[in-house]
Amino acid sequence: MNNCRKLFGLSWLFWVLALATLLFVGGLVLFRWQIAYGQTPSGGTSADQNFIQGLRQALSSSRLSAADRQALQKKLECSERLVAQQEMKPETRRPKGALIPPVPMPTLPAEYHIRPEERILPGSESMIHSWEASINNLWEGSYNGIPYHVLAGSSPDDPTQGLVIVFEYPSGQEHPIRKTYLVPSRSGALSIMERQGSRLRCAAADGSILFFDLETRAFQ
Repeated sequence: MNNCRKLFGLSWLFWVLALATLLFVGGLVLFRWQIAYGQTPSGGTSADQNFIQGLRQALSSSRLSAADRQALQKKLECSERLVAQQEMKPETRRPKGALIPPVPMPTLPAEYHIRPEERILPGSESMIHSWEASINNLWEGSYNGIPYHVLAGSSPDDPTQGLVIVFEYPSGQEHPIRKTYLVPSRSGALSIMERQGSRLRCAAADGSILFFDLETRAFQ
C-alpha cells in the first residue's frame, strides 16, 4: 500500500511539472511570435507567470517529499528572479559627446575661372579648424593656370613652428589637393607678403624673410 501511495504521489508530481512546463513553453512561443510580428502581448497572464503559478501550486501539496519540495523551491526562486530582471527597463543609450562636424573641403567659385583675382586675405576664411593650425593670412591666386589657396601661420601647439598649408585645384578634380609644409627653422609664425613669380614672400615672427616656392614646394 505504501509503495502504491509513493508511486501515485510521484506520478501526480510528474504531471504537475509537465503541465507547468507545457504552459511555460507554449506561452514563451506565443510571446516571441507576437514580438517578431510587431505585436505586444496585451491582457492576461504571461507565460512566465503561469509557470510560476504552477510551481506555487505544486509546492502547496502536502504529498511532496523534502527533497522534491527543496528542488521546486529553488526552481521557483530562479524563475521569479528571471521575471524581475526581464521587467527592468534597460538604460537609454545616449551619445557620449557631441560630434564636431568636419570643415567641408573648399570649392572653387565658378566665376574664378573667368576672372581669377590674386589677393591676400586675413585669417583662414574658415577653410580649416583652429586646432589644425593658427593662421595669420592666406594668398589666393593662380600660377601656371592652376588656382591656389596658400594659408600661412604656425602650429597650434608650438608658435615657433611656422608653416604653410597649400590647397591646389587641378583641372578636372572636384576637390582640392591639400598639403602642409613646415618651416625648417623655428622662426615663428608666417605671414604672406606678396608673390614673386613662383615664390611667395613670407615674413616670420622673428623678423626674418622666407620664400615658399610653389613649384618645388620648398622654403628658401
